[in-house]
Amino acid sequence: MKRCVTHLITGLGMGGAETMLYQVLKYSTNSDLQHRVISFGASHFYEQLIRNMGISVIEVDIKKKPLTSLARILHEIKGTDTLCCWMYHANLIGYYLGHLSRVKKIVWCIRHSNLDADRNSKLTMSINRHCAKISKSVSKIAYNGQTARFNHEAIGYCKQNGVVVDNGVDCELYKPDSLAQNGLRQEFHITDNQKIILSVTRDNPIKDIPTFLEAISILHRSKTDIVAVMCGAGISCENKRIVSLCEQQGLQIGKDIFLLGTRNDVARLLAGCDVYALHSAGEAFPNTLIQAMACGCLCIATDVGEVRRVLNNDQWIVPAKNPKQLAAALLQAQTLTITEKKEIAYANRARVKMEYDIDRIVKQYEEILK
Repeated sequence: MKRCVTHLITGLGMGGAETMLYQVLKYSTNSDLQHRVISFGASHFYEQLIRNMGISVIEVDIKKKPLTSLARILHEIKGTDTLCCWMYHANLIGYYLGHLSRVKKIVWCIRHSNLDADRNSKLTMSINRHCAKISKSVSKIAYNGQTARFNHEAIGYCKQNGVVVDNGVDCELYKPDSLAQNGLRQEFHITDNQKIILSVTRDNPIKDIPTFLEAISILHRSKTDIVAVMCGAGISCENKRIVSLCEQQGLQIGKDIFLLGTRNDVARLLAGCDVYALHSAGEAFPNTLIQAMACGCLCIATDVGEVRRVLNNDQWIVPAKNPKQLAAALLQAQTLTITEKKEIAYANRARVKMEYDIDRIVKQYEEILK
């Protein structure tokens, strides 16, 4: 008899938790597990992709209709064997509704490591503190990195039921592509002598977009021949705040920097760039970093969360919130020989295939869920 696994998640956009959930569903090979998803809010990027796999997706509008939504969730999780909750709000709601429905096993997935008050809303901090108090009553807490586990257990999360499951990447989807860069240059009319610096991010304070833009501005003022390309939720010309930040740094959109918004060809963009920059002020375990490494990118990243362990190359790690040092590392990358770049590309991809291949990671999730 199949084991029913219900995933409770705050949304199905293109965030890290949503991506990992989608990958667990897509690459699961355990036929004894029957998955379904309950999402808080309207349909987003992964909703139809999950439905296309024949997996049920139930949507509730918990912001506009909280009581109705909670009643619906309570009804839907009856008979569930494992309730897998993704992110704080789902963890809290899943805990109480799961116990009311007498769900046999409740799993929390925590994908956040920075617990500083100035980097999180008061509501998030309050929910987090409450979850710490009740954490001993859940079956498992799956953290996506040692840093996330350490920081949460330091504020009272139960140590006995914690486990670390790293993020994973499909190395057949994210791989080097010799034709990608030419296509990227043609699409945006970028000359051959201009180096492409890519940022895959979203409009959120924790991603520290101002630091990246200031670093790019420093390079432009030093006459370094580069072009910045940014993509992700909210990273578009329609976002007046992002446009204003670019203008403040003297960056001309469509010439010095391109704002692409949400894209469904991130693998192509990564394979086509010269340097990938991760500029977050805080991360647990950034999906985009291992995706970039799998594509053979030279990666420069801020020293946050699991980045140092994942990248395994201190030469390309810089302090967070330091645009000058980020600019210096980006400048240094321009001086590498073709041979040096190839060596880094090979090492990055080999490391990801060895440590973070998606099939290996999904098997760890299956062990937790069964």
